[in-house]
Amino acid sequence: MDLKEIKKDIVLGTAQLYSNYGIANKNINHNLNKSLRFLNFAKKNNFINFDTAYAYKNTHKILGNWILKEKYLPNIYSKIPKLKSPSKKNIIEIFNQTMNDLNTNKITGILLHNSKDWKNKNLKAFINEILNKKIISKFGFSIYEKNEIINDNKIQILQVPGNIFNQDILLSEELNKFSINGGEVHIRSIFVQGLILMNINEIPNELEDCKKSIRFFQNISKEINVPPIILALACVKKIIPSSKIVLGFDNLDQLKIIKDIDKFIIKDSDIESLISFGKKNKSIMWDPRNWKF
Repeated sequence: MDLKEIKKDIVLGTAQLYSNYGIANKNINHNLNKSLRFLNFAKKNNFINFDTAYAYKNTHKILGNWILKEKYLPNIYSKIPKLKSPSKKNIIEIFNQTMNDLNTNKITGILLHNSKDWKNKNLKAFINEILNKKIISKFGFSIYEKNEIINDNKIQILQVPGNIFNQDILLSEELNKFSINGGEVHIRSIFVQGLILMNINEIPNELEDCKKSIRFFQNISKEINVPPIILALACVKKIIPSSKIVLGFDNLDQLKIIKDIDKFIIKDSDIESLISFGKKNKSIMWDPRNWKF
């Protein structure tokens, strides 16, 4: 598999810029300068897509200050949280706060964290308005289940969870139809919040069911001399070649590995073997919503 073209389809997750997101994240004290170095490195190496959300605390402000300082606007996809109030005033306040924090008057896409909010007439009217005014280019949902995929031409983006051990939505007829009809698919959680990259001895006992599969995945990575980060990415791109991949990183070193992705070539047979292995090793514990510790 030739990985040269994948970089343009990477969307950098920003939850980690100012929060401890993910089971593998050990960064207790976040440093603003480290976040800015991360963003500057991304810009320098042509990573132009960023995923963020209103719910990510100060992340919007960090991005916004960087955008203002650099006089540079990348492709930004942000998310509206589950609405506490269906009023138009509440919706506008959330969106305006997002745009103000980001120091911009337009972004690439807005997604709903809660797809059920799309039933809200005020929200529909507002989304239509900002689409027509070209304040956003695309609208969509961030979902967990395939039954949240609906037939609506306003929905142009679906962000879904998926990885080699959790392929159900990726292989679903519903998502395939959405993609064939021109929908943009963003795949998140390909590292399962960093779980499949962790040292086996550091994985919590509550996730014992996953250890054997992770060990197999990591051993294949060593055998073919391809970093686990690259291998996980290649597998989901093989499943949906047209997809964009949302990647969250604990540190800059991980992004540096992705920067050099074109140095690696992986046999299709190795990827197909891993995908097949992943299908056979299902567990509810590949979904972090089932973690109770």
